[in-house]
Amino acid sequence: GSLKALLARRLEIPPSATEGECLALVAARRPAPEVALFRRLTAAWIGLAYGHSAPGREPLEALCRDWPAVFGDRNGV
Repeated sequence: GSLKALLARRLEIPPSATEGECLALVAARRPAPEVALFRRLTAAWIGLAYGHSAPGREPLEALCRDWPAVFGDRNGV
């Protein structure tokens, strides 16, 4: 969902971009609130996908709570 929102906001992300490359693009071209949340989302994803470690309940709930304010309801996302 975050990548879809960023694409809708005209951030060009190559289809082959890694997590780190996506994060670098966001950090270089998007406002601080988007960067901060995307950094947290990326860390949670990397921990789960590669470290097989799910985020704790509180960090996951915080991500779910914060996401709509940063990435939701703009451009049909």
